Amino acid sequence: MEAKTEFRMLNTPGNGYGQSFQIGEIGPDFIQTEIDSLFQMLRQVQPYGVTPLATHLEDIYRTVKPMEHSLRTNGQRVALVLATDGIPTDHNGEPQHDQFERALKKLLT
Repeated sequence: MEAKTEFRMLNTPGNGYGQSFQIGEIGPDFIQTEIDSLFQMLRQVQPYGVTPLATHLEDIYRTVKPMEHSLRTNGQRVALVLATDGIPTDHNGEPQHDQFERALKKLLT
């Protein structure tokens, strides 16, 4: 599959890496190189800090919502996979269960 895929780290990973990593944006000839770079980055970083899941879900919603009509017209879908090592928190480490649930429900509509 050659669908554009974005991997987003909840916190800046350091080691010179950005917070998001995209595969399939340059073109099909570069997908394996992009995957190899992603795995290299994942081997060099570790989770740390707070878990701002609600904030990231809201950002994803703002990114995807303007594409909704085009995606539906073309029979395309968005797949969202969450992988986390902690409970949803704000940037101060305070739990954000309700905000996380609201942001997730907004994405599902």
